[in-house]
Amino acid sequence: SGVYTVGGAGAQYASLGAIAADLNTYGVSGPVVINISDGTYTTNVWRASFGNISGTSATNRIVIKSASNDATKVTIDVDGTSSDNYVIHFDDANYITLAHLTLINNHSSYGTVVHFEGTASYDTIRNCVLKGYTTTSSSTDHSVLYAYGFTGQHNVIINNKIQEGGTSIYWRGSGTTTCATATTFHGNLITNTKGYYGIYAYYNSGLSFNNNNLQRSST
Repeated sequence: SGVYTVGGAGAQYASLGAIAADLNTYGVSGPVVINISDGTYTTNVWRASFGNISGTSATNRIVIKSASNDATKVTIDVDGTSSDNYVIHFDDANYITLAHLTLINNHSSYGTVVHFEGTASYDTIRNCVLKGYTTTSSSTDHSVLYAYGFTGQHNVIINNKIQEGGTSIYWRGSGTTTCATATTFHGNLITNTKGYYGIYAYYNSGLSFNNNNLQRSST
């Protein structure tokens, strides 16, 4: 539990990947706030995968945000790979919030920004900029927000700018009886120069898609 600083001089952790590794190993005993110092971070150690972290709950939430509460002040710009196609990975991760961050994956083949997997639930992305590679590709490797075979519930994507990618949001459950459940997309500005889908949603139960603005600037 507690407040931790990541990045910059005097920080407790040098990278987001480093604190993610400790959280995955040791878990939490109370609420955690991770403040990322102002700056642009471009090395692979800033790619972070969060698993089912022990101790997280509605009370013991992990909040990862810019120290200044300004998405323009913190940019994590990391290219995806065939094995790690994400900047942030929620792999059965619960009760994590991303806030006031700019996350970019500009790889020409592997351009996912946030990957939700397994049963990741009660996670929130708010007031962030999520930017993928500009492409006409229909490949799911170019989904800015990506979930496939996903059975998580009560995830909230609110008041973000979701930009570019072949698909801005690809959100697919596992089957007719094993759906992604009660996902909320609210108040997002979704802009794409020439992408294939704005949103692709399949095998969802109780999905809420309200007050989002979808814009495409070319045909």
